[in-house]
Amino acid sequence: MAVATLPVDYPVTMHVGVGLHRSFRWRPDGITGQDFTDWTALMLIGPRCGTALMELSTDDGGIVLDTTGLITLELSSEDAEPLPAGEHYYQLDLTDPDGIPVRFLSGRFTVVCGLERAP
Repeated sequence: MAVATLPVDYPVTMHVGVGLHRSFRWRPDGITGQDFTDWTALMLIGPRCGTALMELSTDDGGIVLDTTGLITLELSSEDAEPLPAGEHYYQLDLTDPDGIPVRFLSGRFTVVCGLERAP
């Protein structure tokens, strides 16, 4: 992802019962992927200007960073159960090995209900 300014406003939609698997690649110079060795990441999801209802991180395995700039978000449908259907907000912060954070992504996080099979 080559952008002039961060954070990137990027809407995310998750469907109930399916979970979320999303990958991004950060190329700060527009060509070479960022080497995320010794970086950490934290994604908070909840109401705008409120308390997070859920978090994903590199510590809990919900976010994986690699040496080619790839950022992978994983949220199983079971782990996502605390999130009610509707509109939420999220922010994804990356912290470099020197402890300097950067807000990479933020935006609307929509949880969409699905259909259930008839009995």
